[in-house]
Amino acid sequence: MLRYSDPAKWSQEPLERRLEENSSTRAFILYLMVTKRIRGDFPYLLERKLANIFVEVQGTDYEDDLRFFSAEARKVGFSERVSAAMTTSVIAKP
Repeated sequence: MLRYSDPAKWSQEPLERRLEENSSTRAFILYLMVTKRIRGDFPYLLERKLANIFVEVQGTDYEDDLRFFSAEARKVGFSERVSAAMTTSVIAKP
């Protein structure tokens, strides 16, 4: 919070700088995205793996959306692993 007292300013940093964040900061950034305090842009989301997204979205507006997307992907033939991997990018939706 010292570095970004206004979290929205994080998204104005160059992509290279945002990708340099350590794992603790990345977890906090994911929290800020999930709670709609900041938005991840496509270049950032394409570079980052949001593997723990299912844990992070519990109790948020995104939980049902992500579960629905993952279930639909499995219905059309994607494996559970692939559908879960695709679902990590759904947080980028408008």
